[in-house]
Amino acid sequence: MEFNEVIKKRRMTREFSNKEVQYCDIEAIIEAGSLAPTCNHLRQWDFVIIDDRMTINILAKCVRNYSSSTSKPKNPYEDMCKYAFPKQQSMIEEAQFIILPIIKENALYKATNMFSLMHFADTWCAIENMFLKATDLGLGCSMHVPSMEEQNNIFKLIKCKKGYALTCMIGIGYPSETAYYPEEIEFDKKRIHRNRW
Repeated sequence: MEFNEVIKKRRMTREFSNKEVQYCDIEAIIEAGSLAPTCNHLRQWDFVIIDDRMTINILAKCVRNYSSSTSKPKNPYEDMCKYAFPKQQSMIEEAQFIILPIIKENALYKATNMFSLMHFADTWCAIENMFLKATDLGLGCSMHVPSMEEQNNIFKLIKCKKGYALTCMIGIGYPSETAYYPEEIEFDKKRIHRNRW
């Protein structure tokens, strides 16, 4: 796939098929993440890869579904909420692999200025690279940002050491043929400013 095509095709997938994903593809996705820009070249992230079906099912139960108060969406945002909020568990359950990007806790919770958030920002650069590589391989990704309670339950399950934080849960798999992709809100180019606000 050409680079611009990958950028444009990258979407959040919340319904997966049961088609098997090769582990070498997951390795390629992690490698793409590890090539992301990082503060002082420190690459202070860890990735936990989960492909054990029983563990994935337990992980899904650690996650809470949300309800949307919108019955008849009036705009793309409401449409996305109505569709995505109730799928938080199932999009984890249906994924072939789960990747947990983990950072040192002080990078997030003890931030005193923008620079001290750099390692947190680095991880999101890595996550975007991973999403783009997955798209290039014809795979889809879901994302769930956990609450503190969800993180604590997940960390107990995977036996994560103390002093770390979970940025998100990434589900990876081949998109279902019936996967729904809500309309995206286009970026308003009036928000691009040149030389001054």
